[in-house]
Amino acid sequence: MKILAAVRHPGPAEAVVPVIKLLRSQGHQVILLGLNNNSIETKTLGGSVSIFNRNNIGHIDMVDMVGNSDFRKVDSKVTNSLIDKYKPDRILVGCSTQEEKLIRCIENSLIIAGSDYSIPTLQLVEMWGCWTSRPEIFYPDRFAVSDEFTKKVVLKRGAPKKRVKITGNPSFDVFHNCNRSQNLITNSQSANTRDFVYIGQVSPDNFTTFDWVLKSLGTNDRVAFAKHPRDLRNYDSLLSQAGNKLLVTDLSNDDLLKQADVCLTHSSTMGVKASLLGIPTINFILDNDQVEVRQICGGLPLVLAEGSYKADSLEAFRNLLKQDLVVNQSKLRSSLNIDGMSAVRVVDYLLS
Repeated sequence: MKILAAVRHPGPAEAVVPVIKLLRSQGHQVILLGLNNNSIETKTLGGSVSIFNRNNIGHIDMVDMVGNSDFRKVDSKVTNSLIDKYKPDRILVGCSTQEEKLIRCIENSLIIAGSDYSIPTLQLVEMWGCWTSRPEIFYPDRFAVSDEFTKKVVLKRGAPKKRVKITGNPSFDVFHNCNRSQNLITNSQSANTRDFVYIGQVSPDNFTTFDWVLKSLGTNDRVAFAKHPRDLRNYDSLLSQAGNKLLVTDLSNDDLLKQADVCLTHSSTMGVKASLLGIPTINFILDNDQVEVRQICGGLPLVLAEGSYKADSLEAFRNLLKQDLVVNQSKLRSSLNIDGMSAVRVVDYLLS
């Protein structure tokens, strides 16, 4: 079969990569569209190209195809020409974050085009907060969602139940054979050194919560700050306050996690990865963080799955740092369907 696929953001791209690899290994032709984030026009809208390059996945950068146009409004002429040129049998799109309900990004525009051309469409929703309420014209024929939490969220936000199937997140397949034993990190009073990794997000509360971290570091604690690729803000003044406790590194976020004792984030996918590696994770959950998701699920899914801890104040964060933090990897893997077969399930659903 011929599959036309498109993804804008890094997180969804990571979820799609194993699917593309599997499809191509089975002999299917996949035309994959991505978007870099190298310019002002694409900084907050793209980023998938870096993931494809890192994984040696052949793709087409939309900037090379249409130039630096408004990627919030991909014209139907673009998607129609793609379909006329490649004549796909299926359309696969990621679920990049969108702030505006009516945004006609490449993913949404291909869903519309699929409907117009009667080509089955599948959207891979890799995390519980990714898919937001939107007009029905942006509904794909099939939703491949990561877990029961994500299913609850997309159904509550309007997705038709008969179109939703739990497949797992293919980017988590690599964690299937990780050490499943609970990982214990002792508190700073008994450890020589404890390294924290703060995974930043576009959240406006980064400045608040990283300040909590700086105020709570023990004598032998150090912290690395990983800025989100779509975050345009300057943190130099805040980081300077860390002094010699700031870990400066050129490591990628994935490699940085492997050296961390504790992962700190608001709700980044990197926090889930850390938990799957057995690294204790603390989620900073302030009033505006994942509000609807928490209401629908009864709390933050990662916390409910016993993969992380919640800190909603400086005092709560400091209290957590006094505890021995554990990850219940068995429950976490069960909750997130970590069995190494997610990519297979997505491919089967796409081609069925």
